[in-house]
Amino acid sequence: MAKRNPKNKPKKNTPKPQSAKRRPKAQAVSAPLLERDHLFRDHTTNNDLLYKKIFFGIAAVGLCLMLMMSQFTGINEDDKFHNPYEQKLISYYSSGGKDKAALAEDQKGKMNFYGGFFDLSSGIVNRILGSSDPNNAMYHKVRHFWNALIGFLIFLFGGLLAKEIGGWRLGILALLMLFLSPRILGHAVMNPRDIPFAAGYVMAIYFITLFLKQISEPTEGFPIPKWSTLVGLALGIMIAVGARVAGVLVVCYLGLFTLIQYVLLNGFGGIFGNLKKLLPYIAWGGIASIAGFFLALLFWPYGLESPIQHSVKALTQFSNHHANIRILFDGGIAWSRDVPWNYLPQWVAVTVPLFIYIGIAGFLIFFTKIFKRYSLIPLALAAFTFLFPYLYIFYKGSPLYDGWRHLTFTYGSLVVLAATGIYIIYELFQSKKAVTYVLGGVLFLTALDPAIHIARNFSYAYVYFNPLVGGVNGAFGHYETDYWGVSIERGLDWLIENEKIHEKGTKENPVVILTNKPYPTQKYISKYGGKIKQVYSNYYRRDQHKWDYALYVSRFMQANHLQAGTWPNDKTIHTIDVSGAPILAIMKEDKNLLNQAHTASKNGEFDKAIQLLQQETQAYPNNEAGWYKLSEAYVRKNDLANAEQAVDQCLKVAPQLTSCMGTKGRLLLQKNQADQAISIFKTALDNDAGDANSAYYLAMIYNQKNDLNSAMKYIQHTLERAPTFGAAYNLAIEISKKGNNQQAVEQFTRLRKQYTGR
Repeated sequence: MAKRNPKNKPKKNTPKPQSAKRRPKAQAVSAPLLERDHLFRDHTTNNDLLYKKIFFGIAAVGLCLMLMMSQFTGINEDDKFHNPYEQKLISYYSSGGKDKAALAEDQKGKMNFYGGFFDLSSGIVNRILGSSDPNNAMYHKVRHFWNALIGFLIFLFGGLLAKEIGGWRLGILALLMLFLSPRILGHAVMNPRDIPFAAGYVMAIYFITLFLKQISEPTEGFPIPKWSTLVGLALGIMIAVGARVAGVLVVCYLGLFTLIQYVLLNGFGGIFGNLKKLLPYIAWGGIASIAGFFLALLFWPYGLESPIQHSVKALTQFSNHHANIRILFDGGIAWSRDVPWNYLPQWVAVTVPLFIYIGIAGFLIFFTKIFKRYSLIPLALAAFTFLFPYLYIFYKGSPLYDGWRHLTFTYGSLVVLAATGIYIIYELFQSKKAVTYVLGGVLFLTALDPAIHIARNFSYAYVYFNPLVGGVNGAFGHYETDYWGVSIERGLDWLIENEKIHEKGTKENPVVILTNKPYPTQKYISKYGGKIKQVYSNYYRRDQHKWDYALYVSRFMQANHLQAGTWPNDKTIHTIDVSGAPILAIMKEDKNLLNQAHTASKNGEFDKAIQLLQQETQAYPNNEAGWYKLSEAYVRKNDLANAEQAVDQCLKVAPQLTSCMGTKGRLLLQKNQADQAISIFKTALDNDAGDANSAYYLAMIYNQKNDLNSAMKYIQHTLERAPTFGAAYNLAIEISKKGNNQQAVEQFTRLRKQYTGR
């Protein structure tokens, strides 16, 4: 028997021992940072079926409420941009892309940079229902109905996101808190600009949560999320991007949290060490993102023409938005390009229901317990998607106005966090009946205020302020109320019913309504065939028009005037009120003495103007326009004593009114009281940074005092606010010559030529 060759002995299949140092290092790199059960906790209970029915029952009732509210909410001022854009979109698609009006940039609305999902679908719904005339009020009611349907997604998916955090009971709580938030509810039924974006945003966040949850489930082979999740995620992205191209933000969220979750489950080494595990995340997330983006492009002609280039241009346009609007904030006047740092947090603080405070306090106090008890990924998503947009806006210094409506899309995430904060208090102390009773009682009381507001003011629910600022009555004169003019409809209803204005006017001699909200006014009166006519006018320039009635919201009114309690003035025959505060003044003009005086002054008939204005001020002593125009007429006659008496009376009626302050300052200058004039002009400028005239006179005074630095500061302020102010360029050139600054002389000479042609 042949001997076995020792060289041919079978080798033992024993692994070669590794060094003691190397093994723990490899394990540390590939070890998960957290187990899946930390990311998505199971909150199933025996009563889930019941709670699920309650959730969707509340959602159904809420939807019916929203659809009803949409029909009683007036046309808003931003509809004037969406209405023509809607028609351009329909023309683009019905012409097979030949009519390219939807691609053109309009100077004010810049609607071509907005996605067309909402506007196109709204227009199609209107056509299906047989409402094809965009100039009547019913067309807008259909749009509001569609607005409410899209807006409902915020409430539905906000509640479902909370359910993913802590179960159906938490979902029910979040859903109720959303429906009891008047600001978001009021916007949801009539805001075509911000609500569709918010709906897509919240919907996408919910489906990102489901996507991450399903793709992390243990499985053999290639994990596949549910098709319903991928479709929902794509639709959420489509709606968000289809409203604004900035909706790609949700795609960034998807990528960021995909990476975070993958690292938490696989360790940092898993990013490069096991690409097979990472591939499903990339593949399915990429498919949903690409599908959502290109579905959005189908509704956006501008994007269709050049998907990448025009998307980047639209993003740049929104990032560099330079709208500069005068706004009422914290009892004073600010400008949207220069709002104080506390503008956003303060607006949120005074307009959210008080139960949000309780919830956020609970969230912060029990922060660690919340993250140990509830699902980590949806919690982190809610927190990040609420905070990041605010931090980004602070970083960019973006222009802001109309409260926090530009950040409406973050409110769903805020409510989810607040609901979690309330729910943790309940769960931690549910064994202590006294605590739960107190919590329930406090929640009931804090929910009662917004509930009553919604019930009483369902036509303009968005005009809400919480008890911390004294409600709407306490906020009046300190914050904007009905800045969109949705109360115009109720005002016109009152005029039709009580003044019969549709019977008084004829086509040859129509009833003239003066208003600072011309778009909704025009749409509501169009059905009267020219018997009623609307004329736009700033409230403080109403003397320049002949009118019969006026409808004015307090938008662009000066803060001190509102706070003085003299608006609405004596000519007001009715007001639309919210919680005792007027949001719309309905005024009646009988003799048009102001307009007659205005005409007389233009013709140099100052005695006649003074006589008319004396009659006006005697009949209506709290009409600031009468006193101001009277002071100006006396100035024209060089009757400075009477002019000063009239302007002082004007300032009693409307303290620190810019126009009256300007006249007062000029009168002081004529009396050689330059220091007192400086004080007046500075006060006027502090109240209204857009007051170019006061800045001009300050520059003139400091120039006369040879304080050239101060003079240059104020003349530059003047020209920033009034770039076509010819006399200001002349003064700027004079100041520059005094300072031997030839370069500045040449610059101001060039700008004068550019802006004035001289």
